Amino acid sequence: MAWRTRIGWLALLAVGVAGPAAAGPRIACREPVYDFGEASDTGGVEHAFVIRNDGDAPLRLGRLYACCGGSLSMTVTNLAAGTNAEARAALTLRGRSGRQHKSFYIGSDDPATPQLQLRFQGTVVSSGPPGPPQVHFGVIDPETTADEEVRIACGSGVVFSVTGVVSCVTGVVGRVLDPARAEAHSILIRTEPLLPVGALRGAVRVLTDCEKMPVVEVAVRGVVAADLVVVPSEIVLSGAAGSEAVTRYLAVWSRTGRPFRVLPAAPPAAGIRVEQQPLPTGGYRIALRGIPPSKDLNGASLRIVTDLHSSPELMVPFRFIPAGGEFGQD
Repeated sequence: MAWRTRIGWLALLAVGVAGPAAAGPRIACREPVYDFGEASDTGGVEHAFVIRNDGDAPLRLGRLYACCGGSLSMTVTNLAAGTNAEARAALTLRGRSGRQHKSFYIGSDDPATPQLQLRFQGTVVSSGPPGPPQVHFGVIDPETTADEEVRIACGSGVVFSVTGVVSCVTGVVGRVLDPARAEAHSILIRTEPLLPVGALRGAVRVLTDCEKMPVVEVAVRGVVAADLVVVPSEIVLSGAAGSEAVTRYLAVWSRTGRPFRVLPAAPPAAGIRVEQQPLPTGGYRIALRGIPPSKDLNGASLRIVTDLHSSPELMVPFRFIPAGGEFGQD
C-alpha cells in the first residue's frame, strides 16, 4: 500500500527532519505473508510472525491493528538493535468462505515503515449449506465508485426472475445484471459518491418471484475513510507552567493523491503563528510557532479548511501533558 509508505516520509517532515535519514531503528519481518492453505469455516487459524529490528538503534513498537475478526498481540514494546520478538496473529474463519486476504499492522517509530503490514491468505471451505450472500468493500474513499457482484439461486433446477433490487444503505445501489428468467442471477452492488465517512453497514434487498425466497438480503459492509490524512493526529504539548513557547509541525496529504488546497488557517489562540507550504509530493506542511505549553489549550483544536468537498474541514486537537507525565513530542 503506497499511501502507508508515504506516511513514513511525511512523518519525517512533520517533525522538521531534513536531509538523508540516519540508519536508526528498522522494523522487518522476513516472512510477512502466512498462507494457511485450505481451512474449514468451523474454527480459526493462528500464526507467529517473527519481527526483527534490523537498525542500529532501539525500536519502539506502537499500536497493533487487526482486521475484522482478527487479533494481534506482542509481549514486548521495545526491540534492541539486532533482536527479534514474536507477533501472534489469529483469525476466526466462522462466517467466511472462499479466498481470503486479511491484513494486520504493527506501528513503530521506524521512519521508513511506521506501519508494518502482515498478511494472512488462504481458502476457507464451507462445512454446510451456503449462508446469506454478503459484500465487503473494505476501506474506501468517500468519492470512490466500487463494484461487487453476488450470485443468488432459488434451488437446483428452479427458474425464477428478479422483480426488484432495493438498497437500504446510503450511497449504495444494486441492480440485476441478467433480468431474464434463469436458475441463477448476478446482482451488482455499487457505491456512489459522496459516501458519508464512517461504517458502511446495512443490506440490499433482492426481490424475486420464487416462492421459497421472495426476498434475499445481501449484507453490505465496509469503512469509508476521509481522503485527507493529518500526521500527527494530535498536537501534544508537555512541560511546566511558564515554559518557553514551542513549535509543532503537521503534514496534510491525500491518500488517493487527489490535488487540493489548504486555505489560510486561523490560530487557535493568541500569539500562535500558523505557516503552511506545499510539499513536493503533494499535500502541505503546517508549522505552528509560538505555542504556549499551557493546559488551557486542552480541548482546543486547530481547524484546517480545504477546498476538497469530501474533506472540507479537519480538526486537530491539542493535548497537554504536565512535566513528569507521559512522553510528549518535545
